[in-house]
Amino acid sequence: MKKIDKILVCLDLSDYSEATLEGAVTIAGNSPEGLRISNGSEIKIRSSALSNNTGGNCAGLAPDSLRYNISSDASCGFTDPTDISSTDPLLEPLAANGGIAPSHALGVGSPAIDSGVPDLCIATDQNGTSRPQGPWCDRGAHENIYSDLVITDITLIGTDRIECHYENQGAAVLPEGRDIWIDVILGPAESEVPPFTAANIGIGTNFFAGSSGSLTTAPISPVPSWPHLVSCRIDPSNQIPELDETNNIMTLTLSPIIAPLPFYSYICTVNQNAFGRFAPDIRSEALFVALEGKQFEVLAKSEIKEPVWYFGKNEQGVEGWMAELVLDCEEIDPKQLLPREAPDFKIPEEKPDGEPLTCKPDLPNREICEEAGGTWVIVNTRANGDYCDCSLK
Repeated sequence: MKKIDKILVCLDLSDYSEATLEGAVTIAGNSPEGLRISNGSEIKIRSSALSNNTGGNCAGLAPDSLRYNISSDASCGFTDPTDISSTDPLLEPLAANGGIAPSHALGVGSPAIDSGVPDLCIATDQNGTSRPQGPWCDRGAHENIYSDLVITDITLIGTDRIECHYENQGAAVLPEGRDIWIDVILGPAESEVPPFTAANIGIGTNFFAGSSGSLTTAPISPVPSWPHLVSCRIDPSNQIPELDETNNIMTLTLSPIIAPLPFYSYICTVNQNAFGRFAPDIRSEALFVALEGKQFEVLAKSEIKEPVWYFGKNEQGVEGWMAELVLDCEEIDPKQLLPREAPDFKIPEEKPDGEPLTCKPDLPNREICEEAGGTWVIVNTRANGDYCDCSLK
């Protein structure tokens, strides 16, 4: 018994008393016929594809089906339920598909894909590709390898253009000139809002496994309000056979990226005893005492131009406002400081008779400080240098 596997283009088995087409073979495009059996030979065939032979796919005696064959006509007399007759396997033209000889790949939607024999699949196809690539082997001599087109990211360029990032994570090479489209949808992928097609990827050359790139839409008009859901969907018509169709779509919520303003700070020296206040106003509450010679880090400036107040923090990290006139700052450039909005504050009212005083650093004199429970601290002979210490209260 003669065993034959791999691809055969035209077979005349009249000289064999018995032969088995052991593996999956493809017999296609021959004249006058594809497979001729005569002289009482017994020919067995399994998981093979026969197509478009001008005089019929089979002639003479009918082959003995070992199941899972496909034929574009009924000339082979296949009767097993797993065989498919009078059905075009959608073979691609002979082409260099990686083996030592040309082969017929299976076209998009071929019924031969993933429908071959499940348990007697030979290890490799004609081109040396391992079988199966999908859940089952393909019928015929060629095992289709798959692309896996994936949307890997979506970014917003400015406020009116969307960029879809894609990659071929499968093993197949998409042929030159094959257009692949990306739908961009303002909303979820299942949105009823009609998608607009950004453009084709314009491969121009073979799109190899691992190839990646991005596609950017033309400016969108009117400009959407952000943040907004955006979906990118590659190959929306499913024209490319893929391992996984579920990763063709990605949906993200996009917002414009606003570049942060540069941050500047300056170290200043307190030139006289003063107070760090809640707001840029001498009538606001004093938060800390800033003694002459201590450092104050300036972080922002007041929105009002005159007089200038700076917001920052003392050496202990306590934040507050200090007037420009009590600080010595070398090479400070107010234009580089971010303006800071002044907080609202209430001007303290005079204490009604009988109401207890609240201890604050800027109480005006010893008598009121001690009445409020503080300790009056004399720093020097200047009246504006003394303060009320409330830390021991």
